[in-house]
Amino acid sequence: MIQYFHLPRVAAVCCFLLAFPSYGEKGTENPAFSASLYKWSTRPAESGDFPLKRELQIGLKIKEESDWKIAYFREGGTGVTVVDSRGSSCSGMKSDYSVFFSSGCRIRNERILLSTESWLPSAEAKWIEVKGNLPFVVSRDSSVSENVVLKLVEDFSAPLVLKGAALDGGDVNVMLKVDSLRPNPLRKGTLSVTISMSSEAPVGFLDFEVQRTDGTAILGKCGGEKDRNSARKHGWRQFLVLDGAHDEEVIVAVKYLVRLKEAVVPVHGRSGLFGTVAEKRGSTGKKVR
Repeated sequence: MIQYFHLPRVAAVCCFLLAFPSYGEKGTENPAFSASLYKWSTRPAESGDFPLKRELQIGLKIKEESDWKIAYFREGGTGVTVVDSRGSSCSGMKSDYSVFFSSGCRIRNERILLSTESWLPSAEAKWIEVKGNLPFVVSRDSSVSENVVLKLVEDFSAPLVLKGAALDGGDVNVMLKVDSLRPNPLRKGTLSVTISMSSEAPVGFLDFEVQRTDGTAILGKCGGEKDRNSARKHGWRQFLVLDGAHDEEVIVAVKYLVRLKEAVVPVHGRSGLFGTVAEKRGSTGKKVR
């Protein structure tokens, strides 16, 4: 018989220590990232089985602590296992990576959502522990593509080659597109424009560089997400507001990461189901009430 129950949802903060291998020559700064638990919850599993089973979802925030940046997360088998205080465990967790931007395109907010494929902690469990490896692709080097002219016509698109953007140093073909073009209802006399870039291969996207034909820079807000279509394409967007005379076209370049390296990042942390368990070096974890 399957037992169903809901875990209490808590505002928990749990710090995970990430250990990175050393890259580059001696004396250069090594990659450094940190991760923290920002949510956990239960939800119906996506298996479609009836009666519906539930699964546990664990959300991690990833923060870049050096000039190394995450190009993308190598999705698939994460090698992460979750175990509860009663010894029940689930291995081979599903993972989903997303990135969005705040403060224009300056701050990258990276998230990993782990789910347990119809597994829940035991009803008597007091905590859960996440341990394993997260596979990333990282870099500290960037490049800017050649300029592409985009006509400000809805659905207009143009191809672009990002040289050296692939993990093996090869090129990646992407498509730039004008997704939407309409008057801005909040600011009279201005035009709201959304441009996007899509690719069938992952790319270490950093920013769009957009300017008018006279060379004047146009600042906008970026949005980065993976498009949820059957092709599983990778997509990024930028939202622009054009003041004054409506331009007929804009010039777009893409800033992206090159000279990519693979990194397997160990992650280890524990969260209480009724609070937070934090582990300090050289001491045992304590339950925080």
